[in-house]
Amino acid sequence: MPGAKPKSAIPSRIQRREGFRVEPLSSEPVSCVVRNAVNEELHLPVLDFSAVGVAVLWPPQALGLLKPGISWPHCRIEFGLRIALPCELVPKQISEPLKAFGGAVRVGMAYVHLASEAERMLQIAVMDIERKQRALRQAAQAEV
Repeated sequence: MPGAKPKSAIPSRIQRREGFRVEPLSSEPVSCVVRNAVNEELHLPVLDFSAVGVAVLWPPQALGLLKPGISWPHCRIEFGLRIALPCELVPKQISEPLKAFGGAVRVGMAYVHLASEAERMLQIAVMDIERKQRALRQAAQAEV
């Protein structure tokens, strides 16, 4: 067509590296701990995470606590027993209830004012999981 621009071989949208999400390994679960107004802790399984945010499985009995856009100070991301990363989180996306998980919802949360050291720890955790996932895939292919 006249005046039409040719399609570029370069993708129009490239995901930022720090936004690359990984799923925790089943052998090394990751959890997110949030505190409510009366200092009770809610331990949430992490579905995936990146250096900019985390997706958790929020139980149906605690849905009343969830307010989009309202930050949760004094949270932490726990990588097994070795690392507990303090952070502040703000819910950005909330899914419809998931029947497969008994009505729990998937909540995408962004980190707020994350310290540069904490951001670096998250980037290292993402790269570490990527490396382990790659090794597992290569081992599975070698067995075939």
